[in-house]
Amino acid sequence: PKRNIESFGETVPSEAPTFYPSAVEFENPLRYIQSIREQSERYGICCIVPPPSWQPPFVLDRNKLKFPTRVQKTNELLVRRVQRLQFMKELAEFWDAAGSPMSRIP
Repeated sequence: PKRNIESFGETVPSEAPTFYPSAVEFENPLRYIQSIREQSERYGICCIVPPPSWQPPFVLDRNKLKFPTRVQKTNELLVRRVQRLQFMKELAEFWDAAGSPMSRIP
């Protein structure tokens, strides 16, 4: 059910906490997250701004990163495979009945 804004009354949700750890505190990010867990759980979310000197341990090499591509026909985007096969079968039957069998699938 849809709720009215009035059903929440005059309470305005409080802002989620933002944490600014020092370089020493953020040496082990998972340990730091564990240390602020209790404070953050009351809000369900928090923001952690890492120190400027922090470098993530995993960085992608843009020269080696490749994504496989495939050709996608726009006329087939919204058609399921079963529907497409049924249509092609009926189309082939139509052309057979008209006396011009399909030599290739369009």
